[in-house]
Amino acid sequence: MQFGLILNALLFFAAWMNLVRATGGPGNDCPCVSVSSTNIPYTKIKEYTIQKEHVCLFSVVVFWTVRGRIICADPNSKWAKHVIQKLKAKTRIQHFSQ
Repeated sequence: MQFGLILNALLFFAAWMNLVRATGGPGNDCPCVSVSSTNIPYTKIKEYTIQKEHVCLFSVVVFWTVRGRIICADPNSKWAKHVIQKLKAKTRIQHFSQ
């Protein structure tokens, strides 16, 4: 009887892990586990997204550098707001010129 319970628990766990892996897992939308204090020039940042608190542990701005690195910034920081503003302006200029 106890062996059957353990076997059922292992089968359930294996099925759950396959489901998590098939749906992309919890980490795909949450690349940041902490907030960085790194402030680099906005010209070295390619793009950004917002990591939402209701999906992840907390909200941050996720910046991707031109070298493919990630910087996780406080969305209320002066630096993050400045970089977002510059990236939005750059995007508007690129769309306007095309």
